[in-house]
Amino acid sequence: MQLYLSPHLDDAVQSCGGTIARAVREGEQAVVLTIFAGDTHGRKLAPRAARYHAKCGLADFWTRRWEDVEACGLLGAGMLHLDFPEILYRYDPHGRPRCSTRADLFSPLRADDHVVVTEVTMALEQWVRRLRPTAVYGPLGLGGHVDHVAADVAFRRAMANLGAEAPRALLYEDMPYAATEDTSGTSRNRSQATTPVIQRLTEQDWTCKLRAVAAYRSQLASIWQGADWRAALRAYAERVTPDGGLAERVYA
Repeated sequence: MQLYLSPHLDDAVQSCGGTIARAVREGEQAVVLTIFAGDTHGRKLAPRAARYHAKCGLADFWTRRWEDVEACGLLGAGMLHLDFPEILYRYDPHGRPRCSTRADLFSPLRADDHVVVTEVTMALEQWVRRLRPTAVYGPLGLGGHVDHVAADVAFRRAMANLGAEAPRALLYEDMPYAATEDTSGTSRNRSQATTPVIQRLTEQDWTCKLRAVAAYRSQLASIWQGADWRAALRAYAERVTPDGGLAERVYA
């Protein structure tokens, strides 16, 4: 079984959905585990979160979860949603929203973020022990989004803590940052994962990925800022294959 860690309810499918489709086509079981799939835990939406919900037409927290259920179903993958809230829904120890501006989304990890990283690390260790995957894919943290970086740090720590129990660990290139070449922090992260692995895909795998990505209908316009996401993803998939074809790139 292969386990794919997703910071948010769309990241793993957008970043390595073709690899997931290929694994399923080849008879492997695949599970997508979303880390930051929780809600506000009873708190009122912070102003920026409220604006984001209005922009995406979100009336509740279930819309995005059901989109992920649909996407994973189209890939033939299982799914798990952890209850950690993403940065939009988090508050610091003084009750202040963690995210008030766009810049906060891409700010360095703070003390309260490191508390979250510790909790996520423990949860990932438990799930890996429970599921016993042969390989785990996690985000590189390209782009520097707080939740992507936190997921990357927690994944690396969990694998280190598991020691001899740890399955093979691979790091995928985060979308949309890899496709749009917004790769803040890329050198730092790739320097710790220097062996690229090209995951070659068939047109069938690619079509399956695009259908799954399209399920995240509430998110795509915001994530890709109105760009043609299908064209951007395909350009990336063609760029990472030196001899033609389609692929996704991960690091070991």
